[in-house]
Amino acid sequence: MRTPSNIARTLAGAVLAISCRLLFTLLLIFAAHSLCAGQGSAPKRILILFEGSDTPSNIGRGDARELAMLLGHFNVNYQLQGLDSYVPGELNGYDITFFIGYSKRYEPPEKFMRDIFTTRRLAIWMNTGLERFSTQFDLEKQFGFRFVRFDTTSNFDSVRGRNRTFTKGEPNLNITTLVNPAVAEVLATAYSSSTRREAPYVIRTDHFVYVADSPFASATETDRYILFADLLHDLLDEQHQEIHRALVRIEDVDVFENPSRLREIADLLASKHVPFLVGIIPFFVDPDAGLRLSLSDKPEFVDAIHYMVSRGATIVMHGVTHQYQGVTATDYEFWDGSADRKIRTDSKEYVEKKLKKGLDECWKNGIYPLVWETPHYTASQLDYPVFAEFFSTAMEQRLVMDNSDYSMYMPYIIERDLYGQRIIPENLGYIPLDQDPDVEEKSVRALLKGAEAQLAVRDGFASAFIHPFIELKYIEEYVDGILDLGYTFMDVKNEPNAVRLKDRVIATGSVPFELTLEDQYLRESWLRPDGKIDHWEISPERVHGRVAKSIQVPTGSIYLAEPSEYRETEQTFVEKLQTDARNLWNGLFQSEQSFSEPLVGLVWDRHLTGSAFNDQASFASAFGSLNIPVDTLAGDSVGDLSGYNLLIVPYHSVERLSNGDYDRIVGFVENGGNLITDGKNGLAEELGIKFAESTLKIEKMRDKLYPEDPIILSSSEIISRFEVSRDDEIFCADDRTEAAVVTGRKYGTGKFLFLGMRFDPNSTGGYSRFPYLLEYVRSFFHLQPVLKRENLEVYFDDGYRHNASIEDLVKRWVDDGVRVVHVVGWHQYPKWTYNYERLIRLCHSNGILVYAWLDPPQVSEKFWVEHPAWQETNYRGEAVKGTG
Repeated sequence: MRTPSNIARTLAGAVLAISCRLLFTLLLIFAAHSLCAGQGSAPKRILILFEGSDTPSNIGRGDARELAMLLGHFNVNYQLQGLDSYVPGELNGYDITFFIGYSKRYEPPEKFMRDIFTTRRLAIWMNTGLERFSTQFDLEKQFGFRFVRFDTTSNFDSVRGRNRTFTKGEPNLNITTLVNPAVAEVLATAYSSSTRREAPYVIRTDHFVYVADSPFASATETDRYILFADLLHDLLDEQHQEIHRALVRIEDVDVFENPSRLREIADLLASKHVPFLVGIIPFFVDPDAGLRLSLSDKPEFVDAIHYMVSRGATIVMHGVTHQYQGVTATDYEFWDGSADRKIRTDSKEYVEKKLKKGLDECWKNGIYPLVWETPHYTASQLDYPVFAEFFSTAMEQRLVMDNSDYSMYMPYIIERDLYGQRIIPENLGYIPLDQDPDVEEKSVRALLKGAEAQLAVRDGFASAFIHPFIELKYIEEYVDGILDLGYTFMDVKNEPNAVRLKDRVIATGSVPFELTLEDQYLRESWLRPDGKIDHWEISPERVHGRVAKSIQVPTGSIYLAEPSEYRETEQTFVEKLQTDARNLWNGLFQSEQSFSEPLVGLVWDRHLTGSAFNDQASFASAFGSLNIPVDTLAGDSVGDLSGYNLLIVPYHSVERLSNGDYDRIVGFVENGGNLITDGKNGLAEELGIKFAESTLKIEKMRDKLYPEDPIILSSSEIISRFEVSRDDEIFCADDRTEAAVVTGRKYGTGKFLFLGMRFDPNSTGGYSRFPYLLEYVRSFFHLQPVLKRENLEVYFDDGYRHNASIEDLVKRWVDDGVRVVHVVGWHQYPKWTYNYERLIRLCHSNGILVYAWLDPPQVSEKFWVEHPAWQETNYRGEAVKGTG
């Protein structure tokens, strides 16, 4: 669809005057066929021919590819090819043939024109080439009309049909005149408001249809393209039920959006019982500022997205970073906007890697997108098939070739587009942000005018997107207007959708799928419409290899299939009663948690060197960092352990343990002692750790106590996978697979921590891999130093902890005896400000004083931007902004 502004929009449609004969025919068709597209019948065979050859440099193929996109709405199989390769008689092997001309003076091959003239099968000729056809063959006698000229001066600006008037973005027209009304009839008429001329736009005979231009050219939201899109139902003899559905998508939602604002939008739409979509961007990137934030960095934002889902939202993944070289949401991602071409790094592997990264980040945060949206609706022909491999459904407009002038919108659902995806329409546009409220008001009216025009498509849509910064009153006005026009908002979760990764699936409706597991359990979950888990199942055995399934998901629900490193089982009724009773007892009678002083013994091998020595030395260093004494048990036997409440047995030291040592250590834990051991070793197996046959490469981990900051290993480590039971407490997991790396387990009346990899073979410092080990000891064993100061002062830079829960921070400060907090006061930005108000309120309610930490004349960026009159200026009157 060629438009002056790169991304074209609109539909067109309608029939001017239908004779009684044609109306009777249509009624017979309606009675004979199902209301659903092609239901129960074989797909029609369609041949689409275009001027020239089928090469990427041939611009003439663009309109033909746009036609093929529309045919994806119907029960057809089509062949798309250049007319240069046409073979005489070829069209007789198809039910219907389309030909689309492009050049003003194009001369089609004689062999093709002869076949069109003589065939008894339906042929549909669009745009140019008819002039040559009319000079070679008697169109008046055969088809009842004649070609007059190609008009470039009359400025035909509208098309009338079926008691509606549509705009016509392309002013040129191939002029024809009706000669024999008994043979041909005019279905729609083009009109020029400046010259008051009119001419046939669509003419039909028994076996031939002529459309006097390309309806895809310069189409807008109210264009004659709508006429043509609806007319295809009749031309293809496929009647669809009349139904008018609507969609609204909240657009460009990144981690800097105000969570409260997102909740307000969700509440507004839910109050009107309107399901909606949210186009989220998993990563925010600003290269110039050196800024990169993910969903995981903004837990409050993630909470807001979960809230929107609970209020009726369907998640759309709107790219991964929505930027190529610029800033998120202002740049393309899979297109070089500055050069208007595909990106230099474009490849299947590049796109796959990005999509997987985006989906991993969403999945990690419990966000499950069902739909894809290409940033700025623009990508290369290489990229779209990759999108289709991951997402069965997209909601967007599409490029049909690597030329940004050939972008098109769809007036109805395309069941299978050129690239194998199901396309949900976005065909109206959006409301721009403007200082003049009249501009926004006019934009709402323009959207509604477009929606009114789209009613001409019997199964069409009114679909728009709105940014979260638009005032709520305009969102409400748009939604109310759409409802008043008779549209029904569609819940995409009720449609068939599938998101497929190698080892994970998200699905709605009836969907077949395959995934591959690597010695893992298969966990299947069903989410209710509010996004909460309804129930889940897990395979009885580990699976290695391919899994093929077909599932039917209840209406409105979402199905998840994913690997699990351990087999969970839901609690029985009795277990639930026991758990509830225990929690009630603890809540009523258990006193505040008490902590004991750690008395640590470390099994030491004085003969070790290299990484094994580093590993055991690191345990001593970790405890020594808090001045916790560590006894090294370096004798031939571990001896008497009664003086310790915590025993550390590094993996290499296990090898020198005697049978008696094993018995003493196991008895120590069984009778209430605490133990730490690392790596795959015999002691861990003695205590009940079951290792799988497979291994896992660990490169990055995520701590469960402090999940906001990933732990990136300086060098990867291969670990043996191990079983985790439901009662285990996982402290650290692999960032990629979520396989447990550190787990805590009860054994007898004692406990032990198992580290699935070596603690620290790289140094003797004890901090390179598990910086939170002492927190594990504190929370799981209830061991910590008994001496602490109760009146501490701390300096707090929230820029380094912006993604940490404020409630958790204040609780920690209270527990650690903090009474005064000096908080930096410069983290205020135009789109995001730290929640100082909540921090102050919670601190004060817990007896903690809060002071602003500022270095005058330093101020926040937001303050600086909002008070230009107070900005320091240089000798040229330019504002001077410090760089810190």
